[in-house]
Formats: sequence, C-alpha cells, structure tokens
Amino acid sequence: MFIHFAPNTYQDKEYDDRSTPLVEMNPTELDTDQWVGVAENMGARYIVFVVKHVGGFYHWQTGTSEYSIKSTPWRGGKGDVLKDLAESCRKRGMKLGVYLSPRDDTHGAAGAGRCDTPE
Repeated sequence: MFIHFAPNTYQDKEYDDRSTPLVEMNPTELDTDQWVGVAENMGARYIVFVVKHVGGFYHWQTGTSEYSIKSTPWRGGKGDVLKDLAESCRKRGMKLGVYLSPRDDTHGAAGAGRCDTPE
C-alpha cells in the first residue's frame, strides 16, 4: 500500500504548491494503526510511505528544515508521522518502506536533487 499524505492533501492537488500555512495542518484524527489495518484488510504485504515529496515537507522531526511536521500545531510541534507509522507497522508485523524525493521545491533542489547553490 502506498501512502502519500502531505500539505497537498489540504490543497486538493497532486503536488504541494506550498500554499497551505503549516498552522492549518493539524491532523488531530490521524491514526496510523488504522492505516495499517486498511493495508491488512486489502491484503497488502507492506506499506510505502512518502516521507518527503517534491514540495519538501518532512514527516519526521528534522533539524534540516522548518518545512516539516515540527512547524505544525499537531501535538505541539512534537508529532512524528513516520515514527507513529513505524510503531504501528511493528506492532502488527507489517513491513514499512519509505520514499524520499530527491527533488525539493522548498529548498531549490530540482530534478535528481541538484541545487543551483551549495547552500
């Protein structure tokens, strides 16, 4: 099962155009145990979670970007979707893979992760 949950979920768009203020991202009903249950019910053998897509939003606590879950009000900025999903998968014996896009529009990394400047 492939899971792509990101700011563009709130934008109803394919790609994150970075128009959603992070203060509006507060998935209080997010339930990764439910995600794993859905995967099991559909017969999936593993989950692939998009932890950072081309918009550059990070779903874990990172020190490399403010464009991340830590800059949202969810769990007081201490939430970690990747950690929660990993724990849910571990509890139920579901394999977990992650997808990390090399492109990052927030930080200027174009195709193949190439940046115009070293910063």
